[in-house]
Amino acid sequence: MTRFSSKPPPRPLLDLFQCSLVVGQEFALTCLLLTRHRAAMQHEGDPDQWRQVAPVVVLPLILIFIFDREQTTPEKRACDALLLAGMLRLVSSVLRTLTASYSSDTVYALSIAGMVVHLLACDYRYANGQVRKKSAGVVSLNASLFSMTLLASRLSSNATVYVFVSTSVILFAFYPAARHAIAVTQQYASIVFLVINVLVSSATWLFLESLQEQLLFGGMLLSICLLAPWWEYAVLQDHKIRLSGPWDIAHIAQSDGT
Repeated sequence: MTRFSSKPPPRPLLDLFQCSLVVGQEFALTCLLLTRHRAAMQHEGDPDQWRQVAPVVVLPLILIFIFDREQTTPEKRACDALLLAGMLRLVSSVLRTLTASYSSDTVYALSIAGMVVHLLACDYRYANGQVRKKSAGVVSLNASLFSMTLLASRLSSNATVYVFVSTSVILFAFYPAARHAIAVTQQYASIVFLVINVLVSSATWLFLESLQEQLLFGGMLLSICLLAPWWEYAVLQDHKIRLSGPWDIAHIAQSDGT
């Protein structure tokens, strides 16, 4: 079996740290969604509650408008955004009463499970710009929207549901395309991701209510962004092998003269 296996070249530690930033960013966004919903439940009707999360929403909006080139013109992107905003405003009253027959414990358990699936199924290679097309992530997106819908049904105000759903759609549906564009086109994408991680983590930190939650969140974030890359660099890479043999798909090499 050894003749069919080879050891891949080791990846630099800095490269592993850079790739872990989007994983930590997605974890911080997930925690922000859950903690923001809890704060909205406790302080619903307080206009100051949305000012705390406004910078986290405005920043992805700016990044989407600048870097997401899938739409042809800024006017078309703005038109689509207004159309989606109007549709979400119309269905906010339906979302608010969607799970009225479910208990709150069931809703929260399903929501947390959905966000765990979102984290596990997210297409991090696309987020890091390692692939040009999004080959996975549909399950991740559906899981995040499923959790968002369940959480929105626990809110009692149509306006609060509308803001919560709009924020979630921006962060989990539209922002990944802009994040991919940043990773592909920007030379200092890792610095941009680091700044975004700090902003999102700081916003999440404001909504954590106890020292235990802060320690757990900080420990998980440090493990994802620092400990996991170091563990892969120091331990796991020594055990990696690449299998190749006659079962591989043959690729025809073409020269300039053919």
